[in-house]
This record gives sequence, structure tokens and C-alpha cells, in this order.
Amino acid sequence: MPTKRRKADGIDDTVRDSDDKRHETRNEKETARPSDTGRGASSRNASDDYLRGFVMMPFGHRSDDKKASRETQDRLFQLLVFAINDAFFQNYENRAVRKWKPIKLERADIGAGRSADLLDNVLRKVDISNFCVVDYTYENLNVALECGYALAHDKFLIPIQRRVGDGQLAAEEKGTGERTAAERQLRIIDLSGKLMHTVRIDRLKADPNWSELERHIQADSVILQQPEFFLREKDRIKPFASDAGVVHTYLLAAIPLRGRADFPDAGWLRTEEIYREDLVRPLYGAFRPLYEKLETGVTELEYPCVAYATREAANLSAVFGNAKRSIKILTTNLEGLIGYVEDIADALREHKDLRVEILTLNPDSEFVNARGRLIGKEISRFRHEMHESLDKLKDKLRNAWPKNVGIKTYSEFPTQITFFVDDHVFSAAVSVNHQSRNNVVFRIPASRKGVAESFGQHWDTIWARASEIG
Repeated sequence: MPTKRRKADGIDDTVRDSDDKRHETRNEKETARPSDTGRGASSRNASDDYLRGFVMMPFGHRSDDKKASRETQDRLFQLLVFAINDAFFQNYENRAVRKWKPIKLERADIGAGRSADLLDNVLRKVDISNFCVVDYTYENLNVALECGYALAHDKFLIPIQRRVGDGQLAAEEKGTGERTAAERQLRIIDLSGKLMHTVRIDRLKADPNWSELERHIQADSVILQQPEFFLREKDRIKPFASDAGVVHTYLLAAIPLRGRADFPDAGWLRTEEIYREDLVRPLYGAFRPLYEKLETGVTELEYPCVAYATREAANLSAVFGNAKRSIKILTTNLEGLIGYVEDIADALREHKDLRVEILTLNPDSEFVNARGRLIGKEISRFRHEMHESLDKLKDKLRNAWPKNVGIKTYSEFPTQITFFVDDHVFSAAVSVNHQSRNNVVFRIPASRKGVAESFGQHWDTIWARASEIG
């Protein structure tokens, strides 16, 4: 049996005491912080107090002004350092996530431990990151390679793209014979809010406070000491919905004017509003699924399942034999389960409270004709096979454990072949020409979103309408 995935490193560590005290007054039960129990001391390192994010972005492209484009990419990265932390912190303040840590954002040419080999440096940074931000503003092969490596190593990706309004895409594609900027913009709009988190920096760069802001966001004290800065300033940051006239973001907290009685004044509040709308809010939605990924290894709406080439490859013999609480079987023909009868019997002997429920198509149902034709079975022989296998399971399981085993038959058209075993659902593909035992089988955690609606409710309905066998 495949082993359970361990929790991803990073977010399940202890959060600083100051956070505990800050939130205990709001809801002590909801904000209880996990301890480090169960994690070996060897897994602790300097990054245990913050999360690592790696930004994949192009170092060059077909722009007519590569210097200007590199400066734009530098500013985008520096603003992302703040925006990523602001989006995560606002999720925490608004209860979208239960725990928070500062994020240290790096890219291949920035940060400690760099290698002389750029690709080696990129791969090393991806390896140690908790998640990656991918800048898809330009179609860059290096970024595509890095993204593929990150996906292969199960890293959570936050894909971003700057709006065409920033003026760079038209220059890049001018005279190349490729898609026009307008065509590309349609594609960006189509993906915005679905795959891409669309950010923009042009309005911020046009703001009257940009020159002063730019000087401070490039300061080494922030970029090179990110976790320390974000930890130090977090008590100054207020939720977006709180009163006006206060600092809502880390970006504004980086401006050394807060000692003035009139700071933040109306001009700086306008600057902060542009930053919030153009950078922080577009990234806000990325942090609930990221939090879930780091907490459990999966996200709420998108999560992995395990696929097996056939039922035999799924090793159902061990699955049934190791069942402890519940086995539910929904199938059309029990003949394919005869080989697992002894495994189920072993589980029943081992666990006195194990409940086994079996739903199979009535061998005399009119739908046997349709299913038999789909898989190329001679109908009378197919019915005989179904009757014979049903009698065997009655004799070996139901009659031997009458209090633990229930068998029913249904007469509806079969739409699923599903096995529920303790905490997992095994869903078998049903197809024309092949019996399901020879088709792909998917193993899905029973607790994941959509599983109850897709499989559990279906089972409950069929079981309620089915007939107990005599």
C-alpha cells in the first residue's frame, strides 16, 4: 500500500509567541498554534521561522529596450516582495488562513548560497522553496523549464502576468510576425482570475510618490532582510477594512515617515490604495490554496489522486485485507470480486466491528442485456455468471457474518463501479469493450471536496432503493 504523504515542511511549525498573544483575545480555539512535536530536531533550520518563495522570471527578452525591461522586472520583483507578504498577512487578518509566517522572496540572481551555474542555482532554490511565483508576462523558455521542474517536485505555483497596459508586450512583439498585443491581451483576460493573477505596476510608477517609494523598496534592509522586516512591522499593519488614516500594508510601513503627525497623509494613502488594488488584491486569492497545500499537501479544489493501470495493479487484495472500519462495494458483477473474498474474510476476523456492504446489479435486471452487449458477453452466460458469483458471496460472507455483512441488488442502469474502504474511495473506469477490472482505477481520499457528492451520495441513494437478497 502506498504510504501517506507527509506534511510539507514550513507552515506547520510553531508561530512566534507574539502572534499567539495577539490572536488569543479574538478566538483562542480558532488560532491555537501547532507545536513542533513529531518533527525531528534535524529538520529544524534557520528558515523554520519563515516561508521561502522563489520567483521565476525572465532575465531578458525581445524588447527594443532591454535595459528598461530589466528595470521593470527588477521593480516588479521588489514590489512582489511586499505584495506577497501583504496578501498572505491580509488572509491571516481576515481569517482566511489560521497561521502566518513572513515570506522571504528570492530569485535566481538574488539571495544567499548562489552558485556560479545559473541553472544549478535555480534548481537549488526551487528545491528549498515552499512555493514558487511564475512570471508569465513573456513566453520565456527558461521560465518554462523552471516551472516544469517545480511542478515535477510538487511545488505550489502562483502564476502572475502583468497587464498589457504596462506597455511592454507591444514593444516585445513589434515586427516579430507573432500574435499582436491585442490578441495576447484577449488571452490574458481569458485567464485572469482563473489561472493567472494579473498584476500591474504602471499606475504605481506614474504616482507622484513613486520616486521616494522606489528609493525605499530597493533598500537592502528590506530586500535582504525580509523576514526580520515583516516580523518587526506586523503589529503596525491593519486589515484593509479597518479605519482610514492608518497603515494597511507593509509597503507603506517601509516609508520612514511614520513619525510625522500627518503620516500617512492623503497622498500616501492614495499611493497605498493603488498598490493594494493593482498588486495585493490580485494575489489575495492565491494564499488560501497555498496554505492548504503547505498544511496538508493538497488544496481544497485541486488535489492529487493515485491512478492504477488495472484493478490488480491497485493491490485491492491488501486494501480489503487491511480494512478496519468499513468496506462498501458498488459494482455490476461480483465475479470480479471472488478473488478478494478471503481478504475480506480475514479483515472481518481481525476487526469485529468491520461493516461490509455490497451493492450489485440484479442478475435478472433488464440492464444486464445492455451491459453484456457493451462488453461483448453472451447474455445468458453473463446472467448465469452473475447469479453464481452472487451465491458465492452470500455463502462465504453474508451467511458467515450475518451481523457484519449486507448484500443488496439494484435494478437501475449502472453508472459507477466504486469501492469505499475506510478513508479512501477507489473509482473504476467503466468503458465499452472492457470489463472494469481491466480498466484504470483511481484512489481518492474520502475527505476531499466533491467526493461525498460524487460518490457518497450516489451510494446512499442506490443502497436505499436496492433490495436485500434472500
